Amino acid sequence: TEPFLVRKICCGSDHTLALCSDGTMYAWGLNNEGQCGVGTTHDVMRPTRIAALPGLGAGAPVGAFAAGGRHSLLVTAERPEFTGKEQSVRGLLYAWGCGQGGRLGNGNATNQCSPTLIEPLVTPNRRYMCLVAGGESHSGAIDQDANVWTWGVGSYGRLGSGETINTPTPRMISGILEGAKIVQLALGGWHSAALSNDARLYTWGRGEALGLLREGDSSLVKEPRSVTLGELNSSSNKITQVAAGTYHTLLLLQNGDIYAFGLGANGRLGNGDKMCRDSALPLKVRHVQTKDGVMIPSGFSVPLKTDAPVAAAGQEKAGSASGSKAAGAPGQQAGKTPQQAARQVSLISEEGVGAGAGDDMHDGEDVPMERGVSIDSVHFGSEGGAEGQAAAGVLGGPYGAGQAKEVPKARSFAIMQDQLRDQPKEWSDTAIKKREAEMEKKVLEVLNDIGGVSKKEAKLNLLMNKFDGMFARNLKFIKAGQHPDMLGAGDVIAPYLERYEDLMTVLQQQVAYLVSLSMCLDNNEEQRVFYETTKMLYKELEDDRTRHLFAALLRALVGKEIEQARGLEDVFHEGVVGMGLGGRDRSSAFHLLSYFALHEVHHKTLVRPLVEISSGTSRGLMSKIVVHTEHDEVWACSLSDYKQAPQIEHKLAEFDPKELQSEFSQATARFHEFIESEFMQTFTGIKLPATIRKIMAYSFSAIRRRRFAVSGSEADEEQSCCEPILKVVVLGFFVPMLRGARRYGGKAQMGYLGSELEKKLDQESLGLMNNIEQLCKFLEKVLGHGAFDDTNVEGRLLKRIGQRLKPILLKYCMDQMKDIADDIHTQLLFSVCRAHYDLKPKTVLLPSSVLLSLSNMLRKSITKLSINDHDVVAAICGDDDNSIKEFSIQEVRNAKENDVLHVFRMESRFLLKDLRLTVCPSAGCPVPPATSTEPLMPGQNFGNLVKKFDPVEEQSSVFEEIFIEATCILQSTTFVSLKKEFEDELENVVKPGTASANIVLAHRLTTGLEKLAEFIELDTQEEELLDAFDAVLANRRNYCSYLNQLELGVRSVDKAKEKHDKCLEEAMRKYEGANKFSLTLQLPPTLLKVAQEEGVTLRLEGAADKIANREEFSRSEKVRGMSNNPVATHPLKKLLSKKVVIECLIPAEPKDVRVTFHLMNGGVDITILLRRKSTECVMKRISISEERLRTLKKAEEGETVGFPTEEPLLKFSIAKLIELIADTAAGR
Repeated sequence: TEPFLVRKICCGSDHTLALCSDGTMYAWGLNNEGQCGVGTTHDVMRPTRIAALPGLGAGAPVGAFAAGGRHSLLVTAERPEFTGKEQSVRGLLYAWGCGQGGRLGNGNATNQCSPTLIEPLVTPNRRYMCLVAGGESHSGAIDQDANVWTWGVGSYGRLGSGETINTPTPRMISGILEGAKIVQLALGGWHSAALSNDARLYTWGRGEALGLLREGDSSLVKEPRSVTLGELNSSSNKITQVAAGTYHTLLLLQNGDIYAFGLGANGRLGNGDKMCRDSALPLKVRHVQTKDGVMIPSGFSVPLKTDAPVAAAGQEKAGSASGSKAAGAPGQQAGKTPQQAARQVSLISEEGVGAGAGDDMHDGEDVPMERGVSIDSVHFGSEGGAEGQAAAGVLGGPYGAGQAKEVPKARSFAIMQDQLRDQPKEWSDTAIKKREAEMEKKVLEVLNDIGGVSKKEAKLNLLMNKFDGMFARNLKFIKAGQHPDMLGAGDVIAPYLERYEDLMTVLQQQVAYLVSLSMCLDNNEEQRVFYETTKMLYKELEDDRTRHLFAALLRALVGKEIEQARGLEDVFHEGVVGMGLGGRDRSSAFHLLSYFALHEVHHKTLVRPLVEISSGTSRGLMSKIVVHTEHDEVWACSLSDYKQAPQIEHKLAEFDPKELQSEFSQATARFHEFIESEFMQTFTGIKLPATIRKIMAYSFSAIRRRRFAVSGSEADEEQSCCEPILKVVVLGFFVPMLRGARRYGGKAQMGYLGSELEKKLDQESLGLMNNIEQLCKFLEKVLGHGAFDDTNVEGRLLKRIGQRLKPILLKYCMDQMKDIADDIHTQLLFSVCRAHYDLKPKTVLLPSSVLLSLSNMLRKSITKLSINDHDVVAAICGDDDNSIKEFSIQEVRNAKENDVLHVFRMESRFLLKDLRLTVCPSAGCPVPPATSTEPLMPGQNFGNLVKKFDPVEEQSSVFEEIFIEATCILQSTTFVSLKKEFEDELENVVKPGTASANIVLAHRLTTGLEKLAEFIELDTQEEELLDAFDAVLANRRNYCSYLNQLELGVRSVDKAKEKHDKCLEEAMRKYEGANKFSLTLQLPPTLLKVAQEEGVTLRLEGAADKIANREEFSRSEKVRGMSNNPVATHPLKKLLSKKVVIECLIPAEPKDVRVTFHLMNGGVDITILLRRKSTECVMKRISISEERLRTLKKAEEGETVGFPTEEPLLKFSIAKLIELIADTAAGR
């Protein structure tokens, strides 16, 4: 169908209204609150006719209409057939959409999804409305007597009623506007403006939007006031139109000049001022002039000519005029130039175009206009927008990796034909599937190679065992102190140490457990245990595997918290432990992201630019703060803070109140200069580490998917979604660094920085720390933690500084998230593989008290934590006999009083024991099948490690080959004309003498013609087919980028394999040398000579002499003065089988216990060793004196004895024990 001729169009924040030449009215875009008026709250995917007006039907004439932020308004015109005998329908006012704050004017705050008559204007005295206007959260209209009526949210005095309360029904503005004959009304985000028939301008509302933050002016204008324009509004060059944005106002004069006033941040006034200063007086917009022009009021300023196509450009939103594939925009993509948009939507404006309040921030460059700027050259937004980036894999995509650049969407068949013909051959579905199979094969080869690592390391293990045995036997020749009891926490934890080691490995590998546990924390103590456990599990972030596991944990934790959040304010809630907040009230993601960013692994990239004190042009922020402090600058967020500053406090008696106020004003001005120059320059110049940027980008995408409602709409959706991320960056990263300057800048933490900061902090500690603290308080207030004092000029100035700073910080965060691949899970897969080629053991240290509390927490929430039917953690911490028991409060307290740090070895090379691996669907982590939410099938060794390519089976597949193989260049813009081109092409390819190869094309053309006929019959929009093509190409680009990441991962494992082979050779060489040394303990001659010269006696030297003597004499020839103390170690299982041990009372498996007999000084020391995987610890040491042995030898046959005597752990047969000791003494 041919498009309608559009007479007028209005744009709200996220929806669009259009009036066509036949009198019908259409709407499309975001419709979550009914703002499109189509009778539902589903997003409207394409222009849809609005519901009928109550009492008037669908053919009611429309006189005027407007789109507010989230609501819509309409005034009826008289019917053409009206004779005066029937009731007039002229001037009836209807509203629909969001009812919050009373903006619909129907007396309540209920949303309406279809037009609703505003009854208060009908009864008791009928008021005829002529014009209507919609602001962000308030509404207005002009009646037949040129009076102004307003209603809705009344904060900041935007209703002009002299109050700041909400008004749910229309209320006429009295005072200066009465009799002023208002002919135009413009409502912005926070203020309002009106123009009279004699070109007088009136404004009221928030002071920032009116440029009223200078000394002596009020920040609120609650009633309309006349704006003095002087010669600007002369009789020969009057104001013809007024438009209101969120924070500024535009005026159009008769000669085509445009003037602007209000908040100057982001260059919105267009006057070329690089400082972007506010202005209460209208200033000319430089180098822009229109003839017979109109303006579109918005968060940015754009002039249009009336004979030019009207095109919406800018931020991508759900179905609004700015366009979104997701919610049915007419086909435009965010970031396109207005010319491109104009080709897509041809909308001729026959009247002045009015729009609702626009948003205050967009993706474009926030710079002042210094050159002539027309609508054809203004840059609106980044290519593709956030959603477009997500589709291309930049923010994750379906394959979780890839950094393919977004290709602009094709908006015509000709452009799509070019894109299809230009796509690389490897992008075809067949080529992609072939490469996918190759990558699956390569990944399996990587895993099978890991299976051969154990064979390569077999010789090294033999050398290590030989060294351990030989060196252990010879250690008896070194006189040492008492061996510490490694189980100092007491016997309460001893039986479970091996189970705890298994638990630590599982919790580190499978992040889903910690994510679920974070949702079960009930109090601050549990949260402390959770944080300490998590930080210790992932302490070694220098290790790739550990760092990528932690990144996967953070990613999953962020996703879970965003999913659970009730509103946007709950995302990354940074409450403080110890403030009475429950575990769920404080964001674990915020806390752990802060820990991750401030970890030593990020000191060079994050900390150094802030805390380094150096000279030159690249000084860090701390250097600049020091310089300002040395110039006697005192920073303060309020007059009371200024009085308490250490530089001022001792001099208070010298100041009178006026002088003190003056000093504070000057200090505030200097702080203003610092923030807007050095602070912004340094802060925005810091590039965050890549992993942090990936998590930020994922967070942003997840927040946008939740579509949180933003009350008041102070900023656009993108800005609102970025605010929680900004909160983490500023309050979680930078503020802690500034407050912890001594810690992060000192020598102990960052040796490469030296001790310059320490010196400065010592020399000027009070003044410098005050300025640092005030800067931190200022940043906290900018992000809503506390308020600025509006009662004085300085407080208002600080508030204005903050309002200017926040958009810049938000833009900084957005820039950090651009062009970053969310490949965390892909990186993790290969870092886990590389870890199997790392010979360095990975350990985790945790104190006894934390272990006991952690296992209690896991037991309590085990039903919520279990991830499969045979859950590993449930087996470790459940109710089975072998599970870790529940510890009492007293046992935990006792452990805290005598805490012992336990070392656990992590199974980072778990594939060497069992070559089975899968990727857990819920966490994205490569794990053993037992810890996955989807275990492998019987006989299956590997899960789906490579994500499958999922071709987009769309209607475009019928046409793709036609577009590529067709001999003609397509020129069609509609399905009807495309059908004609297909028919012509078919006629050409079936002509007599045509090559047989064209028969295939003819068949495709026939199928395509059938499909086109179906499209035409169903009234399918051309954009739907083009969008389908775009989805296919984006899917291919995204998956190819993912395959590239896999290719890089395989190469990295190959490099780790080569490095492992070299390290293995070096390790074997060193152990061979160590084994030679362990035989004799003979030190190098050079070392012995140095020791002799220094008069130092070395223990190893004496031990080597004893070993040499032992080799010289036989066991039976005991040399006088020589100590020969035989040692023998036996497995407990062997002692039980030989009846040496009659009964074992040790709470452990016999196979895990060994008993050592050490003969010395006529007696024997018996040591019970508890084995935990590859390590052993001393459980008990028992000394039997020579006298006691003599007594035991006299015992009767069959008698037994228990050791230790007080609480026996082992019960021996005395006869067998004496026999074993004799064999040990004889060396048997």
